[in-house]
Amino acid sequence: MTKTKTALFLALLVVGLVFSQSFHLQAQGQASTPLVRIDPQQTNNLNIGDNFTIYVWVDNAVNIEATQVQFTYDLTVLEADDVVEGPFMTSVGQTIVAQSYAAPVAGGGTLGEVFFADAGVSYKTASGSGILVNVTFTVLSQGSQQFHLLPYDASSTTGTVLQDINSNNVIPNLQDAFYGSPVSLTASNTLPYVGQTVTLSGKVSGSTAGNITSGDLRYGPLGGNWADLGSLNIDSSGDFSYQWTPTKDGAFQFQISFIYNGKTTNSTVLEVVVQPSLHGYGIYVLYALVGLIIFICAAAIILHVRTSRRLAAEKPPI
Repeated sequence: MTKTKTALFLALLVVGLVFSQSFHLQAQGQASTPLVRIDPQQTNNLNIGDNFTIYVWVDNAVNIEATQVQFTYDLTVLEADDVVEGPFMTSVGQTIVAQSYAAPVAGGGTLGEVFFADAGVSYKTASGSGILVNVTFTVLSQGSQQFHLLPYDASSTTGTVLQDINSNNVIPNLQDAFYGSPVSLTASNTLPYVGQTVTLSGKVSGSTAGNITSGDLRYGPLGGNWADLGSLNIDSSGDFSYQWTPTKDGAFQFQISFIYNGKTTNSTVLEVVVQPSLHGYGIYVLYALVGLIIFICAAAIILHVRTSRRLAAEKPPI
């Protein structure tokens, strides 16, 4: 091999090793960032009084010896009944639950929070994926709300964080979830007349706007089949509106069908009752008005005649 070819071969080898190491470090960096997520990501509206459970998972964890989870929810929509340690840490041995509670957020208005922290004993660590904690809720109202995982705040040691075998804080990526429909739908008038335009408007709640990839407005007779009215244009604030003019009377139902995190789901149903138009009865209203005027005039004439006769009869002769 000539010196030139040898030099070229060594140069290519060095470049290849550099790129290979770069890709290795990049993949390693991605693998070292765990994800803490709430499952299921979207729970449809249930009946008041019903119970359901959400699970806080960790994915892609490496040598974790302690965990801390904190998330908020709406106290007017849900009540937290039970906070239970998951099998992620217990799968490798005995654990100690440092704190576990569900309570209103101080100064948070209608916000409640779930806080859970546990740690393994005897230096046992857990890796991979598993459930950190599961929480059971009771439905209080037909509202919608977001389960929001709080990011870690080192100054107050609050939020969601993991701790590895070397007692280093591992800051995970976070993925929230939603209860109820993240899309609201209202009408400017729920008792319109035929031919009267109604504005159907709504909003995509909170951070879920970026997860809504499409939305279609559909309607139909109450209790009947659905038909598409058209696609929605959702602005940067998550707001949308649609103008609908009914052509016949009756009870109608409206709903938003959308794709949320890859799953097709629907908003709650909005009912609108369309009343018959007054235009078709216009001639009858006119006839009634004319008849009323004639009746009043006739009554006035009769009263005048009777009054005149009475006065004439009472006048003494000259």
